[in-house]
Amino acid sequence: MSRQLLLPALRSQMGDWIYYVSRMRMQDIAERISFTEEIHKRKELNEILQRQVSNRKKHISRYLQTQKQRFFNSIIIGVYKGTPEWYVLQVGKNQNFDPDKLSENIKSGIGFLKLSGQEKLFAIDGQHRVAAIKDVIRNNKEFIDEEVPVIFVAAKMDTAGKKRTRRLFSTLNRYAKQVKRSYIIALNEDDTVAIIVRRLIEDHPFFNNKKIYIESKNLQKNDFENFTSLEALYDSLDTYLCDKKASEWEKFKTIYPGDDVIEKYFKEAKQIVDMVVSTFPALKELLRTSNNSQVIRKYRGEHGGHIIYRPIGLIIIFNAIKIAKESNMNLEDILKRISLIPSQLTEEPWSNLLWDKTRKRMYPTISKERQKIASILIFYMIDGDLSYIKMNRSKLRELYAAAIDWDEDKLGLINLPLRVNI
Repeated sequence: MSRQLLLPALRSQMGDWIYYVSRMRMQDIAERISFTEEIHKRKELNEILQRQVSNRKKHISRYLQTQKQRFFNSIIIGVYKGTPEWYVLQVGKNQNFDPDKLSENIKSGIGFLKLSGQEKLFAIDGQHRVAAIKDVIRNNKEFIDEEVPVIFVAAKMDTAGKKRTRRLFSTLNRYAKQVKRSYIIALNEDDTVAIIVRRLIEDHPFFNNKKIYIESKNLQKNDFENFTSLEALYDSLDTYLCDKKASEWEKFKTIYPGDDVIEKYFKEAKQIVDMVVSTFPALKELLRTSNNSQVIRKYRGEHGGHIIYRPIGLIIIFNAIKIAKESNMNLEDILKRISLIPSQLTEEPWSNLLWDKTRKRMYPTISKERQKIASILIFYMIDGDLSYIKMNRSKLRELYAAAIDWDEDKLGLINLPLRVNI
């Protein structure tokens, strides 16, 4: 096999970097491109990068092999050693096109990049994609001719060149701003939960009149139009619908499972939303109103309000429902009991756990541990069997006291909230 490779390319410049935009077959990528070796003198620093690659390549490999609509961003490739050659493409004149009218930078910017095969190529950006391609090609030859967009930049491996390349590597990663999670939920066509959440928002009567905030998980302080956020609804249903081990569930959500499976989970999601809305008078009031602001001001504000009107409160309640359901409690009974527990944030056990009564606001950061304790407290209040979650009253009291910094020496033994009686 000839080691020479001729690639169609565009030659461009940005700052002091000359770069070539092209594409490569997956087999050529697998055979020719290595990772960011030799950027650092110390082997340990290069190994940090390699470990990051190993941790993510399995997910990308799975994506390649299961997603028909697969596509990658451009892999940025550093080139050193060898002698790549650039050949300008000569375009002839015809009745519709006169190349003489093109500027010189356009004329010299279209051509072919010839690699001799002696070059050292390494991925400056896209290491995980390269690793996944190598992994897939090793076991599945049907991918060898698929083409991936690439960008070549020249890199010297002397001291100054390594410094320059490291700066490019860090700059690409620092300024490649991650897409907001809420936007991914709004667009993802493979994640079962994201698809179901969008469908509920579009079709369920409760979510009419713009009741969902898209931009972030937390609501704005003076937002009296939206009931909750897209991320909070996603997290609530993600917990409730999960019927696999956590790692298996995350893998499951990366691949579209088919219409029948989506429909099955959607019916389950719609059922629980219907039941929650019909169980809580505060939600039925919002369902029936034509004035969101009037109702939301009643249940959310500096006065505290209803726990379910806070994004984190919605998540906590759904977590508690899931725990109770898995413990074999009847779903209707679960919701009936939850509707009878203290709902106002200014009441115990929410005051000091979720609600800052001094500043009259939710605590800015409510840790996963506090959320877990809040869900367990709900499970306890609705007469759930604590032994199911390997817990007892003494341990719960201890966790609750620690979460709110309760000083038993000064204040005595903390009381657990009362259980509902029906």
